[in-house]
Amino acid sequence: WKFSLERTQRTFETILTAMRKNKIGGIVFANYGSDVVWKDAYEKLEQASKYQENLGKYKLVKNLGNAMLFTDEKGLLKVIKGEEIPAQENGKEMHVMAIGLDAEKIISSRLSLKETLQKIKDLGAISNADHYCGRRGMGKENLLKYTEKGFLDTFEKFNANLHPLIKPLFGANPSEKEADELEKETGTFGIAVSD
Repeated sequence: WKFSLERTQRTFETILTAMRKNKIGGIVFANYGSDVVWKDAYEKLEQASKYQENLGKYKLVKNLGNAMLFTDEKGLLKVIKGEEIPAQENGKEMHVMAIGLDAEKIISSRLSLKETLQKIKDLGAISNADHYCGRRGMGKENLLKYTEKGFLDTFEKFNANLHPLIKPLFGANPSEKEADELEKETGTFGIAVSD
């Protein structure tokens, strides 16, 4: 347990250092599905912060439930809770991310796409269409439909894991032109993720 905790603390210290170096003031730590195995990235950071008030030179200032604020000599860094939720639509699994979801809130992975998006809104979080043109994405048609209805706030513009060489397996990123046009068409903005 001790080795695991120390390793977790070093990992998060490295991430916070990279954020500072690259002038990134905030980052979303996304869990995958509240009721599946890969669910605890945010909780691991929260746990590491409890056992050691700081992570290297970074001190936990406040845990807001849906975000944690850390500080160093240069100012605040924000780590926001995200939850990637598998939703269902016509027998297909589609991924949606809830950004800023309170830590104690859980959204079932067995809901329809519309129910999932509605639940995210009801809980006051931001909804994002994960890898919308990928294998587990909702597709452009659903993205446009749910953005127009006010259920969807952002979409995934770039995913570091959707490299052109693996396109046959998982899909691909939209072209820069397509993503820019989609931002204009929907009045939303795209985000980049590492997945």
